[in-house]
Amino acid sequence: MAASSLLARVRPSCAKLVENESSSVRINADKVRAFVEELDAKEFEKLAEPMNFPLNFRSQQDEINFLTLYALLNFGSGFRKDLHKYTDRGAHDTIVFGLIGMYISVPKLDAQFMQNLSIDLVANYFSIPLEQDEQISPGIYMAKPVRYLTLSAGGYSLNCLFVVVVRLVQGPLKPLAVMLQKILNESGQKLVDLKMEDFGAFVLANLSPKTPGDLEEKEADSASAVYLVDRFVETFPGFDDHYEIHGDEVYLLKRAQLAVACIHRRFKVGNCREGLRYH
Repeated sequence: MAASSLLARVRPSCAKLVENESSSVRINADKVRAFVEELDAKEFEKLAEPMNFPLNFRSQQDEINFLTLYALLNFGSGFRKDLHKYTDRGAHDTIVFGLIGMYISVPKLDAQFMQNLSIDLVANYFSIPLEQDEQISPGIYMAKPVRYLTLSAGGYSLNCLFVVVVRLVQGPLKPLAVMLQKILNESGQKLVDLKMEDFGAFVLANLSPKTPGDLEEKEADSASAVYLVDRFVETFPGFDDHYEIHGDEVYLLKRAQLAVACIHRRFKVGNCREGLRYH
């Protein structure tokens, strides 16, 4: 792994965080050894199998695009409790549910679609409630909005205003919907700026030589998993999950690594007809 690679910063930066006296993160070596010793190899191999979704993808590019979106939106565990309370799904199932719904509902999950997604559409696809009714008295949570009713008597009409007191407040899951919208809008805009149709086109462009003379370079750096992780992180803010903690930058790059891992497992040479060759 090249020393200048962003991915190369993950382990040393995380190790430095753990060593910091003020860090709340600690590694229990005994527990790690016990975990490895008790690990079920067959179960581990099963979990390492390619991600399969119940969708009929149109092409290799189309499936790569979907897998990349799956990795990009793989967050939200902090909302787990409220997601189960209001949607009966956890964070992972919420993301998969929304992505499958989008794929079925629209012609293409391309850059233009991502760029123009509104907060209401995001909430609809991922089944995330944006608001909740505030309890105004014990057992009373919601009612109909203000409305007018016309009464007629003796040739006179009277507009009576019926006011039902109800206040809609921001629901606890709206921040998650806002995060999803932001990351999709940003990524769509980046792809448009690059004149890329979607994430699938971006991945294939970064794994393919532009000219015959680039073939040697492709077999070296540009075809590597490390290179693709770096390209994701450098290009899209949504993949750049690094933070400043105790004055030092800590790199995780979880979603970029997940994207590359999903693509590799699904399309590695020998695993499918259209294998992608990189290391």
